[in-house]
Amino acid sequence: MYGTRTRPTTPSHPHLTPLLPALLLALAWPYRGPAQTLLPQQAIPVVGDTFRWHSVDDDQNVMPGAAGMGVLWDQSALQLVPTAYAVQACIDPQDAPLIAAYPACDHVMRWTLSQDPGYEVFEYRATTDSGLVDLAAHGPVLTYVHDDPELNIPAPLPLGDTVADPFCYTSSGLGVAYHFCGMRRHTVDGEGTLVMPYGSFPGALRVHTWGYSVAYNGPDTSWVDTYRWWVPGVRWPLLRHSTFTATNGSTSVTVNALNGMDAVGLVERPGAAALAAPNPFAHRVRVRLPAPAGTGALLTVRTPDGRAVHREPWPAGADALELDGTALPGGLLLVHITTPHRTFALPLIHHR
Repeated sequence: MYGTRTRPTTPSHPHLTPLLPALLLALAWPYRGPAQTLLPQQAIPVVGDTFRWHSVDDDQNVMPGAAGMGVLWDQSALQLVPTAYAVQACIDPQDAPLIAAYPACDHVMRWTLSQDPGYEVFEYRATTDSGLVDLAAHGPVLTYVHDDPELNIPAPLPLGDTVADPFCYTSSGLGVAYHFCGMRRHTVDGEGTLVMPYGSFPGALRVHTWGYSVAYNGPDTSWVDTYRWWVPGVRWPLLRHSTFTATNGSTSVTVNALNGMDAVGLVERPGAAALAAPNPFAHRVRVRLPAPAGTGALLTVRTPDGRAVHREPWPAGADALELDGTALPGGLLLVHITTPHRTFALPLIHHR
């Protein structure tokens, strides 16, 4: 297992010792539900997942916000740069060019740049009990190879737990090579609602990662402080805020985000599937089936955590329905249409 896991400790009081297990269980119970634990199936991409990771204007003035429970992170003013993004794709490891060099690798991300599609990077990783760890990254300019793998996505990780992870790697390129070692710590420091320009996402979990790296054969010592927000139903951070502090004390802030279409995994769907337009929508959306529904069909709108927020019967003999969004929450919504013969499902983005 990679990393050392710690939890907050409680001061010892001898007269409370017999009651301590019960007290700890009572205190911990509200904080250990699935919605407050970053799970591997929630956080780690699977083969076929593709995301566009956009740059954000005015990074320096974007604040990561507070930690805690029930937090509202309002990032509705973010300006995503539509033409500046990286295409991140999870591919079959056997399709990666250097897979033979990393026998422990079972997870590969390939990414390219929107403004330079020929710039191609392969990130080789392995799944462990502690989450997804970095083994190597190979690009046209720089190569990173870990002799002590680094925890990239800590999962499972409950709210309040901290994982300490030492790592070492060699960075080579442009005619030089440096060996770095350091320490990162990861904690789920917040749960709440993340407000993006295209809608609100309840049930968001924020992971705070911080630590240092030292180049043992060079002059570099740096510090990185990163926040990532995961929302239900998306196996990639919806938002990332990272501050890099260099050896000379200078800092730079980088903010990246998924756009609305990638945030809910909207893809081109075959003609036999249910369709919705416009999507994203602000007020009304027309949901269409490939054929008229019979009697007894039902439309249900759910939030990403499974709560039903709207139900209405589907008109018998109709192949389309106008859905009024006035009373629906903003952000990601999942529509299920149950007919006597099958069930259709599709994601919507509701702008409010």
